[in-house]
Amino acid sequence: MKNIMLISFVLLIVVGCGTSFHKVNNQATEEAYMLFESKTSDSISFFIDELNEEHDEGQAVKKEFESLYCMALTIYKEVRGEPESAQIRVAQVVMNRVNDVETPYFDNTVCDVMKKRINKTCMFSFWCDKKNREYVDDKEAFRKAELIASKALEGKYSHVTNATYFKNCSYNSRFFNKLKFLGKAGKVCFYKEYASR
Repeated sequence: MKNIMLISFVLLIVVGCGTSFHKVNNQATEEAYMLFESKTSDSISFFIDELNEEHDEGQAVKKEFESLYCMALTIYKEVRGEPESAQIRVAQVVMNRVNDVETPYFDNTVCDVMKKRINKTCMFSFWCDKKNREYVDDKEAFRKAELIASKALEGKYSHVTNATYFKNCSYNSRFFNKLKFLGKAGKVCFYKEYASR
């Protein structure tokens, strides 16, 4: 099931989400698609490595694939059962962390943000589940997450929220008491740090 999902993911990106490759020329994108069709890869990471090795534009293509995959996986794992408004806001939380140059524990790539640990605790809890963190059993929900991820990476949701944290509204944590509440979407509450004086 996972391999089928990954194949669907790559084909959707290359064929259906061409705008997500705005940094990569058309020839490189076409070559990437041809390369994928010629391989029987076991995972998207194998395909990404092949792109990197065999194409002049491989680094740019690889970065696009990795960012889109990590963003879509985060949306899917964290809020796939929530309304689109919540999924969009979670995607923008990731982007806000990527773009935050003042907070030392936020990283500057989507995948690094997704995988971030502080004191061995995952900032996105699903990533600590090594066995199932990349398992997807709802292809339709993942495709939706891919589309939202693509638009988030293009900056189309930058106006939606300036939140850098979120949680299920029913989850109680003293950490969030220190943050400014910005609002909710579905069952997800969004926060940011108070401005330093």
